Amino acid sequence: MQLGWLLSTFVPQLLLFLVIVIVGLIVAKLISKVLAKLPGKVDFDRVVERGGVKKALASSSMDASDIIAKIL
Repeated sequence: MQLGWLLSTFVPQLLLFLVIVIVGLIVAKLISKVLAKLPGKVDFDRVVERGGVKKALASSSMDASDIIAKIL
């Protein structure tokens, strides 16, 4: 009786959960890539250079558009 419940209820819900998590991770990765390219399209780095933030990020391995992409 309990094995039947496990196979008919728990396993399909577990599989659905795993599918939702995997699809969510794929969508998040795609959105991250799009947002990483967006600041370059609007000359965000040029605006940051004028504002002086580039000097603060000089010792960092990331630039301002990478930080904005991570935040979003």
